[in-house]
Amino acid sequence: MKPKWIYLLLCLCATAIFCTPVSAATEGFESLPESEEFAEIAALQDTVLTKLNQIVVSERPNQTIFFTPEDIHWDKAYKLYIETNIYELEDTSPERIRQALINENAIWQLPLSKDGFYCLVDFSISSPLSPEISENLTEEERQRAINLEGKWISPVVTIQQDDTTYRDQFEKILQQNGFGNAPVKLLLGGMSKMRSVSGIAMDGEKVLCVVPLDPPALTNDPQPTTRAPLPTLEKNQVYSFEEMAQVIRSVPEPQSASGIYGGAGAAPIYEPPNYAMLVILTAACGIVLVALCLYGRHSSKA
Repeated sequence: MKPKWIYLLLCLCATAIFCTPVSAATEGFESLPESEEFAEIAALQDTVLTKLNQIVVSERPNQTIFFTPEDIHWDKAYKLYIETNIYELEDTSPERIRQALINENAIWQLPLSKDGFYCLVDFSISSPLSPEISENLTEEERQRAINLEGKWISPVVTIQQDDTTYRDQFEKILQQNGFGNAPVKLLLGGMSKMRSVSGIAMDGEKVLCVVPLDPPALTNDPQPTTRAPLPTLEKNQVYSFEEMAQVIRSVPEPQSASGIYGGAGAAPIYEPPNYAMLVILTAACGIVLVALCLYGRHSSKA
């Protein structure tokens, strides 16, 4: 009887190993639950749920959909670096790129879904008020904004048509092109010369590839310094770091860098995959703070 029990035990172990869900889409990406900011972001859970359920009532008044803490899966969040300048680096080693990104702004995007309702929740760090914004606030609103400076906030909830995310999109392309096992996978948001999202995969020695995940939106027409033709950037196509850098470096700097996610101007509009609705990412943090202040003023009057 003992051999039968041993055989049964081995079968059960094998079943457990092979049936345990392991998401390949999370391998290589930064993890929100393992990040330093997780505790601060997780503390916004009630605020997010309140805002989200208000949106659901407004958008789906005839449906009974109510998000609860059990619907939030923090491990599905992914990080987007914004206002990056890595394509201007002379040293393009993975180590140098990671060092450069440490000092860049970043947001976390958390996909949520329930009963056919899909959305993205953005988390970003609140920046100081600009003088133009500050002068239009009351003293109470100004102080509230000052108290939020440097803290993580959740200013935007974006409705989507499905549950596809930039992380899923990038991972699928990497798998199709033999880069699925890349140990480092990063997502880059808007920069001064290109206001579109792209993904970059690296190992310990080099950048493996770069993939535009939106139709590339260059802020100016490229002006190549040589007669060699520039690569034509297309959505979901795989490029080397050098090819992407060649294009970005040929684009003149815009007169004003404002308008990039996290800057002082209007927010760019990104076009994620298969979204019927345009996804409007967070506007300038100053504008977000104004919205928060006005919301607080309205609530206090109510």
